[in-house]
Formats: sequence, structure tokens, C-alpha cells
Amino acid sequence: VGQLYAYQDGENEHFWYKADVTKRVTQALVKKLTQAQPTAQAYFEHNAQAYLNKQNHLNEVRTKVGQLLAGKTILVTEPVFNNALANDNVTIADQAFSMAVEEGETPTPTAVRAWQRLIDQGKVALVIENKQTTSQTVDAALRYAKKRGVPVVSVTETKPDALSFAAWQTNQFKAIEKVLK
Repeated sequence: VGQLYAYQDGENEHFWYKADVTKRVTQALVKKLTQAQPTAQAYFEHNAQAYLNKQNHLNEVRTKVGQLLAGKTILVTEPVFNNALANDNVTIADQAFSMAVEEGETPTPTAVRAWQRLIDQGKVALVIENKQTTSQTVDAALRYAKKRGVPVVSVTETKPDALSFAAWQTNQFKAIEKVLK
């Protein structure tokens, strides 16, 4: 998947949050499988299209959330969901805080104060929390946001076993949609 996106070290590696990931991976699989079994190309293409059709609802919800987020500023506890928001004209503020968390470090006091200042200024529409990456500093930042009426939406870095990819992603986007309405 990294090759499909020409991934470079240091870039956001959470490819599964990119809007076109299912299409890119499915097309790449069809190409590889067809190379291995050329006589089954129609079968692979049919199944690929059926799978992509199952993503239509997710794509609709993603588009709707993108429209709701346009022009808004958000905070994230870690950049896991940033790829999902890349084309939505949303400002992801205070990257120093989230990048420290991403690197397994404690955000600096300056990053924490910047996070709080944005919330206090009323500039933050919501906070997106990766609930699989937590610390005392992250928990305190989330409490700070909630105390000041900023909604927090939890996302996960990995798909729950009981859900399909589309259901997992749709649920997360619907949670954002709910707090923005």
C-alpha cells in the first residue's frame, strides 16, 4: 500500500484513512491476480466492482462530513485520522501536540498551552481522539476540551474484529457528523 501512495519516511502512514484507499488497493489486487491468472480477469473485475459498490454508503457519509467540516478548525490527539480529512478544507491545528503523541513523547508545555488557547478562543469545532493512544497528558487535554463544551469524537487506529472496513469507517464518520449537526 505504501508503494501505491509513493510513501516516504516521515509521512502519515495511516493509509486506510485515505478516501481512495479501497479503490487503489482493489485495482492493484485485480491487476496482480490477473497477471497470475489471466483467464480469471472477468471474475476478479466483477468481484472488485461488487466490493467497491459496498463502499458507496461510506463514500456518501465521508463526503457529507467533509462538507460539514469545511472551514472548521479541529484538534487531534494523534494524526491517525488526518488522512481522512486531507481534502475536506479543514484546519487541523496544533500539530505539535499530536506529533509528540504520535512519536510516543509527552507534548511540551508550549504545545499543551497552544491546545488550550485554541479551545479558549472558541476556534475549535471538535477534537478527534485516537482512543488507542492515551496518556495522562492526552486525558487532561480531552477533559479540558469537554469542560469547555468542545465535543470529542473517538476513532481507532485498527478495525474492530466484528465490523467490516466500510462499517468501521462509516461509524467513525457518522460520529463526527452527529457532533457537527
